[in-house]
Amino acid sequence: IGVLGAILGGAIGSAIVIFIGKIPQPVRVPGVPPDPLFPGLVTPLIVGGTMAAAILITVIASVLPARQAANLDPVDVIRGA
Repeated sequence: IGVLGAILGGAIGSAIVIFIGKIPQPVRVPGVPPDPLFPGLVTPLIVGGTMAAAILITVIASVLPARQAANLDPVDVIRGA
């Protein structure tokens, strides 16, 4: 689930940044092309690093509770103690 979320998040986030980056500022000087209103930079390093961080957080968030549950006695858990 973490890998799928990271891939979808990277793709959707990159698309949003690219789309928003295409919105031009109002023309100030006639004949000069306007700069983007919200300049953004999407590089494979940034997207890959963000995806790796998302996967790492998912692994940590799933391993820690699983370790705690593995140390519990099943009989005590069923009894509610």
